Amino acid sequence: MKRSSGRFQSLMTESNERSPRFFRGYSGSISRRRAFALLLFVFLGFGGFLSCQSKPSGESTVSTVPDRQALVRRGRAVYQTNCAVCHHSDPTKTGSLGPAVQGSSLELLEARILRGAYAPGYTPKRETHVMAPLPHLKSEIPAIHAYLNP
Repeated sequence: MKRSSGRFQSLMTESNERSPRFFRGYSGSISRRRAFALLLFVFLGFGGFLSCQSKPSGESTVSTVPDRQALVRRGRAVYQTNCAVCHHSDPTKTGSLGPAVQGSSLELLEARILRGAYAPGYTPKRETHVMAPLPHLKSEIPAIHAYLNP
Protein backbone atom coordinates (compact mmCIF):
# COMPACT_ATOMS: atom_id res chain seq x y z
CA MET A 1 0.00 0.00 0.00
CA LYS A 2 1.10 3.44 -0.75
CA ARG A 3 1.37 5.83 2.16
CA SER A 4 -0.30 9.22 1.96
CA SER A 5 1.87 12.06 0.93
CA GLY A 6 3.11 14.66 3.31
CA ARG A 7 1.14 17.26 1.40
CA PHE A 8 -2.16 15.59 2.37
CA GLN A 9 -1.10 15.44 6.01
CA SER A 10 -0.21 19.14 6.00
CA LEU A 11 -3.62 20.03 4.55
CA MET A 12 -5.35 18.06 7.30
CA THR A 13 -3.30 19.82 9.96
CA GLU A 14 -4.06 23.23 8.51
CA SER A 15 -7.80 22.53 8.27
CA ASN A 16 -7.87 21.33 11.89
CA GLU A 17 -6.17 24.51 13.03
CA ARG A 18 -8.74 26.62 11.22
CA SER A 19 -11.72 24.63 12.49
CA PRO A 20 -13.89 26.14 15.21
CA ARG A 21 -12.56 25.79 18.72
CA PHE A 22 -15.26 23.39 19.89
CA PHE A 23 -14.32 20.81 17.22
CA ARG A 24 -10.64 20.71 18.12
CA GLY A 25 -9.73 18.07 20.64
CA TYR A 26 -13.14 16.40 20.67
CA SER A 27 -12.66 12.90 21.97
CA GLY A 28 -16.23 11.65 21.60
CA SER A 29 -17.03 11.70 25.31
CA ILE A 30 -19.16 14.18 27.20
CA SER A 31 -17.13 17.09 28.48
CA ARG A 32 -17.13 17.84 32.18
CA ARG A 33 -18.98 21.10 31.57
CA ARG A 34 -21.76 19.33 29.69
CA ALA A 35 -21.95 16.55 32.29
CA PHE A 36 -22.27 19.15 35.06
CA ALA A 37 -24.97 21.03 33.14
CA LEU A 38 -26.91 17.80 32.58
CA LEU A 39 -26.60 16.83 36.24
CA LEU A 40 -27.71 20.29 37.35
CA PHE A 41 -30.72 20.14 35.00
CA VAL A 42 -31.75 16.74 36.38
CA PHE A 43 -31.51 17.88 40.00
CA LEU A 44 -33.41 21.11 39.38
CA GLY A 45 -36.11 19.23 37.49
CA PHE A 46 -36.43 16.65 40.26
CA GLY A 47 -36.62 19.45 42.83
CA GLY A 48 -39.43 21.08 40.87
CA PHE A 49 -41.25 17.75 40.74
CA LEU A 50 -40.97 17.36 44.51
CA SER A 51 -42.28 20.87 45.12
CA CYS A 52 -45.50 19.91 43.27
CA GLN A 53 -46.16 16.99 45.59
CA SER A 54 -48.75 17.31 48.34
CA LYS A 55 -47.76 17.85 51.95
CA PRO A 56 -47.45 14.84 54.26
CA SER A 57 -50.52 14.34 56.45
CA GLY A 58 -48.59 15.18 59.64
CA GLU A 59 -47.96 18.78 58.58
CA SER A 60 -50.23 21.65 59.51
CA THR A 61 -52.80 22.60 56.90
CA VAL A 62 -53.36 26.14 58.20
CA SER A 63 -54.02 28.27 55.13
CA THR A 64 -52.09 31.48 54.70
CA VAL A 65 -52.50 34.04 51.95
CA PRO A 66 -49.46 32.85 49.92
CA ASP A 67 -50.61 29.22 50.30
CA ARG A 68 -54.10 30.18 49.15
CA GLN A 69 -52.70 32.05 46.16
CA ALA A 70 -50.54 29.05 45.23
CA LEU A 71 -53.56 26.76 45.57
CA VAL A 72 -55.63 29.04 43.31
CA ARG A 73 -52.82 29.14 40.71
CA ARG A 74 -52.57 25.35 40.81
CA GLY A 75 -56.35 25.04 40.50
CA ARG A 76 -56.38 27.38 37.52
CA ALA A 77 -53.69 25.33 35.78
CA VAL A 78 -55.54 22.06 36.43
CA TYR A 79 -58.86 23.58 35.31
CA GLN A 80 -57.39 25.00 32.10
CA THR A 81 -55.73 21.68 31.32
CA ASN A 82 -58.57 19.29 32.12
CA CYS A 83 -61.89 21.16 32.34
CA ALA A 84 -61.82 24.15 29.99
CA VAL A 85 -62.19 21.98 26.89
CA CYS A 86 -65.80 21.18 27.75
CA HIS A 87 -66.83 23.88 30.22
CA HIS A 88 -65.08 27.10 29.11
CA SER A 89 -61.74 28.72 29.78
CA ASP A 90 -63.69 31.27 31.86
CA PRO A 91 -65.54 29.26 34.54
CA THR A 92 -68.29 31.92 34.76
CA LYS A 93 -69.35 31.16 31.17
CA THR A 94 -71.17 28.18 29.70
CA GLY A 95 -69.00 25.90 27.62
CA SER A 96 -69.66 23.81 24.54
CA LEU A 97 -70.58 20.70 26.54
CA GLY A 98 -70.60 21.72 30.19
CA PRO A 99 -72.25 24.48 32.20
CA ALA A 100 -70.60 27.38 33.99
CA VAL A 101 -68.93 25.99 37.12
CA GLN A 102 -67.93 29.13 39.05
CA GLY A 103 -68.98 28.78 42.70
CA SER A 104 -69.35 24.97 42.64
CA SER A 105 -69.32 23.38 46.08
CA LEU A 106 -66.62 20.96 47.17
CA GLU A 107 -69.21 18.17 47.47
CA LEU A 108 -70.42 18.72 43.91
CA LEU A 109 -66.86 18.79 42.55
CA GLU A 110 -65.99 15.55 44.36
CA ALA A 111 -69.13 13.80 43.10
CA ARG A 112 -68.73 14.96 39.49
CA ILE A 113 -64.96 14.53 39.19
CA LEU A 114 -64.60 11.23 41.06
CA ARG A 115 -67.84 9.42 40.22
CA GLY A 116 -69.47 11.35 37.37
CA ALA A 117 -72.55 11.65 39.58
CA TYR A 118 -74.28 14.59 41.24
CA ALA A 119 -74.16 15.51 44.91
CA PRO A 120 -77.27 14.50 46.87
CA GLY A 121 -80.03 17.09 46.48
CA TYR A 122 -78.33 18.90 43.60
CA THR A 123 -80.42 19.81 40.55
CA PRO A 124 -78.30 19.64 37.36
CA LYS A 125 -78.04 22.71 35.14
CA ARG A 126 -78.29 20.51 32.03
CA GLU A 127 -80.11 17.30 31.26
CA THR A 128 -77.12 15.79 29.45
CA HIS A 129 -74.95 13.50 31.51
CA VAL A 130 -71.86 13.58 29.32
CA MET A 131 -69.12 14.15 31.90
CA ALA A 132 -67.01 11.08 32.53
CA PRO A 133 -65.35 10.50 35.91
CA LEU A 134 -61.80 11.82 36.21
CA PRO A 135 -60.46 9.95 39.27
CA HIS A 136 -56.84 10.88 38.48
CA LEU A 137 -57.72 14.43 39.61
CA LYS A 138 -58.67 13.36 43.15
CA SER A 139 -55.72 15.13 44.76
CA GLU A 140 -56.39 18.29 42.73
CA ILE A 141 -60.02 18.82 43.83
CA PRO A 142 -59.11 21.27 46.66
CA ALA A 143 -57.08 23.35 44.17
CA ILE A 144 -59.91 23.34 41.61
CA HIS A 145 -62.36 24.33 44.37
CA ALA A 146 -60.11 27.19 45.46
CA TYR A 147 -59.92 28.46 41.86
CA LEU A 148 -63.69 28.23 41.30
CA ASN A 149 -64.51 29.92 44.62
CA PRO A 150 -62.30 33.04 44.89
